[in-house]
Amino acid sequence: MRTEEQRARKYKKKLRVRVDEQQKKLFGLSIYEQIKIERDVKALVGKEAREKIMFYMVFAKEFNKLRKKYTGENFIREAEILQKKWLMRGLDLELLNKIKKHYMPHVAWPGPFRLDISKLDGPDYLS
Repeated sequence: MRTEEQRARKYKKKLRVRVDEQQKKLFGLSIYEQIKIERDVKALVGKEAREKIMFYMVFAKEFNKLRKKYTGENFIREAEILQKKWLMRGLDLELLNKIKKHYMPHVAWPGPFRLDISKLDGPDYLS
């Protein structure tokens, strides 16, 4: 018959193995996902912007994070904010749109916002 110490050691070993397996599954999925994003971005960007490829990868990873966090109009709004942030940092609009459409092809992305000044030249609606 086993002693109490032996049973406790066996139980701790089993528990440690289970926790390690769960961590490997979670960690492994995120690593594979990141590798896939990096490969996709390299293929999408091509040789056009090799010097800024790391920034496009970060954009794609942030976009993927938003995709998991938000849905509907909130997602579209947050994605547009993210795109504007990276545009101000000097990335190319066409490449950012290409990355967005690659990950969410079924979304109808709104065009750039344009303010029609002619509609403001009417009667004053605020008074």
